[in-house]
Amino acid sequence: MNRFFHNYTINIVLLFLLFVASGCKSDITNELKSNYKGDKISITGALSLDSVNLYVGKTTDAFSEVTIDEIEAQQAKAYIEDETRTFHYDLESTNGKLFRAKKIGLQVGKKYKVFASAKDLKSVETDWILIPDAVVVEDLIVRKTAGSYRSPNEITFSFQDKVGINFYFLNIVLKREKLLGTVPSFVPTESESACYDISIFNDICFEGKKATLRYGSFGETNFPSIKGYQLADSIIIRFGGISEQWYKLKLSSNTGDDLIDGINEPPLTYTNVKNGYGVVFAHNLKDYVLLVPK
Repeated sequence: MNRFFHNYTINIVLLFLLFVASGCKSDITNELKSNYKGDKISITGALSLDSVNLYVGKTTDAFSEVTIDEIEAQQAKAYIEDETRTFHYDLESTNGKLFRAKKIGLQVGKKYKVFASAKDLKSVETDWILIPDAVVVEDLIVRKTAGSYRSPNEITFSFQDKVGINFYFLNIVLKREKLLGTVPSFVPTESESACYDISIFNDICFEGKKATLRYGSFGETNFPSIKGYQLADSIIIRFGGISEQWYKLKLSSNTGDDLIDGINEPPLTYTNVKNGYGVVFAHNLKDYVLLVPK
C-alpha cells in the first residue's frame, strides 16, 4: 500500500511537471515583437518659484539599434505659458537638451503648461501644473532618543494643512562640514505610516487640520571620502508642497506586484505630457537646518 501510494505520488508530480512544461512550451515563440508606434518627444523636469529645470528628449524603439544622435531630440525648443495666456517665457538651452532658468515670474496658486517641439517630431504639451502654496512649519525639533546604534533621533514638526487636496514631500539628509550623506529615516508606527511617509504623501488623514508629523532618523551615516560611519554636524530637512503630478508618478511606480513581474504585464507609467511622454511637476520646498543632538 505504501509503495503504491509512493509511486502514485511520483506519477502525479511527473504529470504536473509535464503539464507545466508542455504549457510553457506551447507559448514560446522564440521571438519578441515590438508594438512601438513611433518616436515621440519626452519631457521631464520641475517648476518652482526659484527655478525651472527641464530635459527634452525623445523615445526610441527598444528592439532597434540606434546611435547616440537618434536617442536625442534635434533642434528642441521649449516654452512656458500660464492659464490666461498672458504669461509666455521661451526657455533657453546650451546643449539643446537641458532647459534651465531662474526666477522667471512663476507665481503661487497659478497653473502653467510646458510646450516643446523638435525636428521631425510632433509638438507636445503638459497638462496644467499648479504651483503649490508655501507651507509654514512650526515647532520643528530634533531630539536624541535612547539607544546607541548610529545615534537615533526623533524629528517632529507641525503645519496647518489648507482645505482641499494637497500633496507633500519630505527628505532628510545629514551634513558634516561640506559633505552631504543620505540617512535611513522612517515613520515610527504603522498607524502614522498610513497617513504620511518619507518622500511623498497626501493630506487624506488631516484634511484642513493642523498636522503633527513624527519621524525616526539617525545622526550618523557614511559620508563621501570618509571611511566608516561618522556623526554629522547638522541635519537638513527639506519639506513643502508638491503638485499632484509627482504624487501620481509615485502611485504608478508602486504597483505591489514585484513577486510576479515575470507574469503580469508591466503597468502603464504615469505621464502628463500630451502626444508624448514624461512627467513635469511643481514644488514649493524649503530646507530647515538643525544641529544634530550630541
